[in-house]
Amino acid sequence: MTVFRRFMICSSVMALAMTLSTLATAADDPDAALKDINTWYASQIQQARDNKKVPDYRALMVERTAKAKAAVAKADIAATEPAKCLALAQLFQAASMPKEAGVAAQRFLTSEPEGRIRYSALQIVLAGYQANRDAEGIVRVLGEMKAPDNRTAAFLAASVAQTYADTVAAKLGPQAALDLIATLEARIPFDKMTDAQEKAAAETAIAQIALGRYDILKAKGDDAAALKVLEDGVAKLGRDNRMARQLVGKINQSKLIGSPAPEIKKERGYGEFESLAALRGKVVVLDFGAHWCGFCKLGYPSMKKMLADLKPKGFEIVEVTTYYGYYKTERNLTPDQEFAEYADHIKEFEIPWPVVFGDRSNQENYGVGGIPHYVLIDRKGIVRGMSIGFSEALHAKFRAEVERIVAEK
Repeated sequence: MTVFRRFMICSSVMALAMTLSTLATAADDPDAALKDINTWYASQIQQARDNKKVPDYRALMVERTAKAKAAVAKADIAATEPAKCLALAQLFQAASMPKEAGVAAQRFLTSEPEGRIRYSALQIVLAGYQANRDAEGIVRVLGEMKAPDNRTAAFLAASVAQTYADTVAAKLGPQAALDLIATLEARIPFDKMTDAQEKAAAETAIAQIALGRYDILKAKGDDAAALKVLEDGVAKLGRDNRMARQLVGKINQSKLIGSPAPEIKKERGYGEFESLAALRGKVVVLDFGAHWCGFCKLGYPSMKKMLADLKPKGFEIVEVTTYYGYYKTERNLTPDQEFAEYADHIKEFEIPWPVVFGDRSNQENYGVGGIPHYVLIDRKGIVRGMSIGFSEALHAKFRAEVERIVAEK
């Protein structure tokens, strides 16, 4: 490295430190505060990449949230000029304060914005109602929202099916949720979505809408109708379609519940694991994941705590993965090389359970379409439940189910 480059790097770091020490606050200027935080976040990612490192997104998000909370600590929504309340709402969002973000966005809407800006503000209001579990507010806002383009209409319908319909079903009943999904689906101009990006958005919407309807009907106890919406989705997309494969996976998942767990095909691994059959008599969670999966990593601390708490009662976790041909910044790895690199992953995250490598038939047998994908198996080797994705709320719900199965005799 040249002396000049060292000087420039040191100067940049010093400048960044000075910037961070004088971050604007929302009470002074919401727009400046939002810009400062976004600039800091982008600079941290770029700095990691310049140093040929993978950015620690989890740590950055924690710090970004803390900075946003500090920025809005003295903010007064009612005293803020309406035109500046969109930036304030975005700061509250970054601070993980969706209710306050929704209130700020509502004040911004009194400035009568139009087009995409209005749509963005309504999205924040919608998230605020979701945080409050206000189903009537959700339905009301969705009635006002007009997507600015075809792709956005598809994305909105998909998000309603996957996020907001659950609240509406819980508060206003399953039929209200199904009607809401149908309303948003009807706004998607499928016949006019012709370019590649629009087609991809349409296909995603078809799949996510089918999955949303499935969850509502399943919770309602109408298993036959739930299965049919998935099969209809597959027929609409075509079985070879990438999104159809997700629906086929869900169909396989649905059929697995209450059935014997397929054996895991092990090529090699870390830790002690012979087979699921050898674990009969214990409650087992299969954790389908990958070294590149951010949400898998986010879930590790909660999963480790669950293992520590329940292992004395006959509980085990087994991680199942496969080969992807790379690890962090290394590319074109052979299976042997990737397997060897996984030792670094285990050490970095202090993984205490066995990790099994096999071909993708393991994922196919369990209908894995997205990860992390957790499968709960009882002491008799029967699949009793599944949870896909990670959030603390999802984990709490899944852990309650695990504890119930562990308590069974």
